[in-house]
Amino acid sequence: MHSNSVEDDPIKSSASKCPMKDSLNKVESRSDVRGYVSDDPQLPKRELAFYLVAMLSIVIYAGYEFYVTYGLDMTRNFPVQALKRGWMRDYKDIVVHPMFEQATNNWPQLILASAGFLIVSKTSLAFAPMNVHHLACSIYTLLMISIALSTKAAFALVFLYTVCLSLAYFSNPAVWILPSTLLFSFSRVEVSAVLLSALEIQDDKLNTFSAMSSYLMCRLISVGHTLRTELLEKPCGFRQYLLNNVPLSLAYTFYMPYTWSGPILTFDAFRKQLQSRGRRVEIDSNTVSLVAWRVCRMVLWYYVLEMIYHYLPTGSYLLTLQPDVPIVYKHMSFFYLPYMVRALCYFCIQYFGWPAVLALLDGVELFHWPDCISWVYSYSIMWRVFDRGLFSVIQEHIYRPLGGSRRGPLRQLLALVVSFLFVCIFHGDSASSRAWVTLNVVQLVMERLMIFVYYKYLRCAVTKYLSPQNEKRLTGYVIAWNMTVSCGIIFFLLAGTNGFIIFPELLLLRGMSSHTPLWHLLTFQFGTYCAVQMGRYFEVKLKPKLCDIAKKVKTMD
Repeated sequence: MHSNSVEDDPIKSSASKCPMKDSLNKVESRSDVRGYVSDDPQLPKRELAFYLVAMLSIVIYAGYEFYVTYGLDMTRNFPVQALKRGWMRDYKDIVVHPMFEQATNNWPQLILASAGFLIVSKTSLAFAPMNVHHLACSIYTLLMISIALSTKAAFALVFLYTVCLSLAYFSNPAVWILPSTLLFSFSRVEVSAVLLSALEIQDDKLNTFSAMSSYLMCRLISVGHTLRTELLEKPCGFRQYLLNNVPLSLAYTFYMPYTWSGPILTFDAFRKQLQSRGRRVEIDSNTVSLVAWRVCRMVLWYYVLEMIYHYLPTGSYLLTLQPDVPIVYKHMSFFYLPYMVRALCYFCIQYFGWPAVLALLDGVELFHWPDCISWVYSYSIMWRVFDRGLFSVIQEHIYRPLGGSRRGPLRQLLALVVSFLFVCIFHGDSASSRAWVTLNVVQLVMERLMIFVYYKYLRCAVTKYLSPQNEKRLTGYVIAWNMTVSCGIIFFLLAGTNGFIIFPELLLLRGMSSHTPLWHLLTFQFGTYCAVQMGRYFEVKLKPKLCDIAKKVKTMD
């Protein structure tokens, strides 16, 4: 049996002069081939065209009904208190991400701070030793933190970095325990209140501090685990350890582009990026064109997000859901799409828009932005292609050190559970987060078990009676039911406690679901099936390298 994993560099620098082409040709990072890559032959193009038309028809029908009911005249179904003043029209959705609003209101300061960082970075890179360059960039970022939050907060973060760096010299478990404990503590309201008061952080800056601290803890884990591993291979004294690692690890921990709310690179990936950049200060024409393309895309995402806020008030609709009130299924099922799109747009703007542009101008390439959700047909894939940085940190510093898939199924299950415990803490420990994480673990285990059983025992029997294309239709139908369940699970994260209403309602498991005809669920599931087959088609078109390796693996097996 040959290995069935693809070990590609998760950060692939753009080599061509076409930014749009580069944006589509990014490869996946370490994807498991079997079960996640589409097999040939493709379904007939007429059939795929039918799936596309059917999927769009379902979306347009449900979307029009949702818009007429809730978006055309917002004040008809929502009280004014459940809406915000808009700029495209009188009102817009009340549930707008606070970080997005802060970035929208403070964009001049954001541009000014970014320009200052580039000046400090380029100047120190050109004229100062490399360690001085790292320290200068870190000091500038800490100065911005003191302005945005408070001086005490900046000093507290430096103290925390110092403690974690020191603990990494003495203990490997401490590298995980301290940051994870702090993340768990931050999710407690009483602890947060005391912390904000002690650090003199105002209440309106709580979201900024929460977003900053979550990713900071991940970077501290990455720094500590990487340096501890290297120290075990090449021991040295504590003083020499600090002299060797403080400048670069400080620059990584407080790197301006991803300090505020992500994304994140592992420490090793960041170090390789700086080594590749070297002393290069100039910005070439390819970088300029790529930056221009990303800025245009970021503006497009911004307007798409604002259109959703102004015309499809999904957040205000979410607030109207009650446990003992019947729900119109087509409204709720359509609500999933714009809610996910707006989450994706925000993610791309806040995580992969401005941070990616600033980092690229500084010579550092961040992870590729998330894949379009309509192309993702497996929850296992979703974890790999959404927040690639967080996935990489968890994979490199939690999942693999605990054994991963290399030491048998029990160790793999242990690593999976511990990884998702960290995910739960990272997103703020709560009842909805725990439900989301638990269902994620169950679904991922079921996915892998089904894939193993199918390829090991069932596929030979299936292919005796079904053609390859009919096999693809059958497996697509099974995957579609799996994705239907996934659509409900994600709302434990996105909608908080309302996830306990949406998840059973989506699957018609709620006591109030008896008023909903079964064909509503089957229509939603058929739309999911169409999306699955379209996603498998685009996977082959946009990721041929991954698919070619899959074919070779299955041929050798």
